[in-house]
Amino acid sequence: MAALKFDDIKKHFKEKKFSPIYLLNGEEDYPVDILTKMFESDILDESQTEFDLHVYYGLDLKKSLPYSFDDVIKSCTAYPLTGPYQIIIIKEAQSISKWEALENYAKKPVSSTILVICHKHSKVDKRKVFYKNIEKTGVTFQSDPLKESQYMPWIENYLKNNGYAIKSTALRFLFDAVARNLNLIANELQKIMINLPKGHEIDEKNVADYIGINREYNISTFQKAISERDVVTAQKIVNYFNENSKEFPIFKLMYPLLYFFNKLLLYHALVANRFPQHELANRMGVPPYFMNEYTSAARYYSYAKTVQIIEILREFDLKSKGVGGTFEGTELLNEMVFRIMH
Repeated sequence: MAALKFDDIKKHFKEKKFSPIYLLNGEEDYPVDILTKMFESDILDESQTEFDLHVYYGLDLKKSLPYSFDDVIKSCTAYPLTGPYQIIIIKEAQSISKWEALENYAKKPVSSTILVICHKHSKVDKRKVFYKNIEKTGVTFQSDPLKESQYMPWIENYLKNNGYAIKSTALRFLFDAVARNLNLIANELQKIMINLPKGHEIDEKNVADYIGINREYNISTFQKAISERDVVTAQKIVNYFNENSKEFPIFKLMYPLLYFFNKLLLYHALVANRFPQHELANRMGVPPYFMNEYTSAARYYSYAKTVQIIEILREFDLKSKGVGGTFEGTELLNEMVFRIMH
């Protein structure tokens, strides 16, 4: 049939028209998990689930215990007992290395069976025969990791779809604090939403209170102090990070700083090439409401100094990983920040 996007597959649920096979795969787990839950809970009612929902696990199929691929194929070729569909789900399919048993079934699947194959953490090799067979008779969905510039819009849309807004300062605060993992981000957002009524505009205090982030000493305020060349505030935060090095190891601080100064370097280049101001955010891949951060930082750090800072960050990133010797994290952080800001 086709390779479909997330929203295209959601339409199948609204229209109650399903493909006989869905291969959900990719490096970003969150969309695969959401679609899997929908197949588990949004087609059959509770009484039908008992008889017509069958879940298998890739690791068990690999071992052929307590069931085998023959059992899966028998389930797929049987007919539903209580409704128009039966649902067969193979979870953790990334554990499976041999797919021959599904190759023939995928050529001519049973229309009353919905077979869902959930292959997480990585993409399926499109050259495999079973993949090509599924392409002809079913649906494939590939979930790719978000680009760095896509996370904040994703957070905004997630909150909007759930009836919430978020202030731009709180969005940056949250973005700097969470891991680049959509499942983890969604869990953190759930903590906030559980405690606030729909329609609420989330601010920095809400993020700090419900996710447990120190409002004064965090990665966001650290980056802001450096970008504004606020030496006194930056040193206060460095002292706090050094006293709480388990929570704020130096390697955890590297990525946000490298991201920011790489974007600042791009900003300098775009301005030097006379690109219009209204095009800068799009070309840099950042939300427009954060452009003032780069405009401000450009007054303190020239193009040449920004290049030097990126070199400093890369140097200390290697040192933090033990390249070139063994270094104390507190000494590294103090020296790195001093060299950036002077």
